Amino acid sequence: MKRKKFTIKEWIPAERPREKMMLFGADSLSNAELLAIFIGSGTPKESAIGLAQRILDHYDGDLDRLSHTPERELCRFHGIGTAKAIILKAAFELHRRKGLPVQEDHSLFVLNGSEDCVRLFREYHGGRSDRESWFLLANSDRRFLGLVQLSNYVDTPDALDVGGLLDTIQDHCASKLVFIQKGDFQDPVPSVPDIELYEHLKSTAELLRLDLMDFLLVSATSHCSFADLDLVPNLPFR
Repeated sequence: MKRKKFTIKEWIPAERPREKMMLFGADSLSNAELLAIFIGSGTPKESAIGLAQRILDHYDGDLDRLSHTPERELCRFHGIGTAKAIILKAAFELHRRKGLPVQEDHSLFVLNGSEDCVRLFREYHGGRSDRESWFLLANSDRRFLGLVQLSNYVDTPDALDVGGLLDTIQDHCASKLVFIQKGDFQDPVPSVPDIELYEHLKSTAELLRLDLMDFLLVSATSHCSFADLDLVPNLPFR
C-alpha cells in the first residue's frame, strides 16, 4: 500500500477531512480528523491529522481532558502555536456552551465585590474538576476581561509561575486580578498555606504593579473571600 504523504492537499479528496465532511457529513470523520480541521495545518514532517492523533493519544483519547487543557500546555505540542491553541480552546468553549442560555456581554460587567466574581466564575467554569487554580482579570475600571486557568493547581508559593502570570496579564491588558482556588471543601475556611499563598501573591502583584482585588476559595455550593474577612488585611474592591 502506498504510503500517504504528509501534505493533506496531496491526498485524494475523499480522504481529506474537509472534503470528506462535505461529501459524507461530520459523522463520517474520526475525532482526529475533526480536530485536524481546527488545527488547519501540520508540520513538514507530520500532517494535521497526525498531529491531531498525537495530541489525542497524549490524553488517551479523552476529549473532556483535552478540552480543559490550558493554552500554554497545548503549545507544548510541536506544530501548535498560540493561534492554533486559541482556536482549539474557542471550539471547546462553544461546545461547552451548547444548550446554555444566551450569555450577556460580560465585558461591560463591573466587579463590585466577591459575589460578582463568584457569579462570573461559576457561569464560565461549567463544572470541571475539583482542584483548579484560576485568575479572574479586570481592567483599571474593574471591568471583567476574562478567566485564565493556571497549568497546575497552585497550593504553595513555589508552585506559582510568575513569568506565566506576567505573560497572561500582559496578553489581556489587565491591571487587576482575583485569585480563585477551586476545591471540593464543604465549608471554605482559609488554612495557614492559603494565607501564605495569599501573602506571596500580594507581594508578587505589587512587584508587577498589579492590584490583587481578592483571594477566593470556591466550592460547588459556597465560597470564602479574603476581601470579606478580618483575618487578613482587607483587599478592597476600589
